[in-house]
Amino acid sequence: MTNTKSLRAALAALPFAAALAATGANASGCPAESVLTEPRQIEIMPDVGVDRPVLTMIDLTGWRGQGNFLLRTRRLTIAPDGIVPTHWHDDRPAILYMLEGELIEHNSFCAVPIVFKAGDYAPEFGPGYASWWENKSGKARPTEALGVKYRHENRDVGDTKGTTEIRIVLKRRFEPAEL
Repeated sequence: MTNTKSLRAALAALPFAAALAATGANASGCPAESVLTEPRQIEIMPDVGVDRPVLTMIDLTGWRGQGNFLLRTRRLTIAPDGIVPTHWHDDRPAILYMLEGELIEHNSFCAVPIVFKAGDYAPEFGPGYASWWENKSGKARPTEALGVKYRHENRDVGDTKGTTEIRIVLKRRFEPAEL
């Protein structure tokens, strides 16, 4: 995908991300009888076998009065028996798209695990929204994730709430060449 196509795709997703923000937390794909109205505590899971290169990034600083934010697309490839660690999305919207196979999401607004298959979208956002993902398929599974990131965060791996992305503000500003 060229940078122009990536940019168009990212910008096209902005209204969808804004709609998610307006609706609060969600449990996309959760059976109706298992949707929770209040977030539950979920397990704190480690980062196991996840490769997550950034495919493209747009600096949103100052755009429509926004602060120091980045819009980025990453390809996450989760190894067999891999785990995307527990992370929070209460202030950071993201949309995950399953490219192939299936992954299992455990989130704070669904009482049961949710299976996502190729072609499925998983919006992640809202107060109290936390999740972790696992790959029990026996094969590496690629996904693409579009998300907003505050420029001063250092939380892309192994976040545990209350410690230092997937969250806490960095002590210095990153220069564009370091991103």
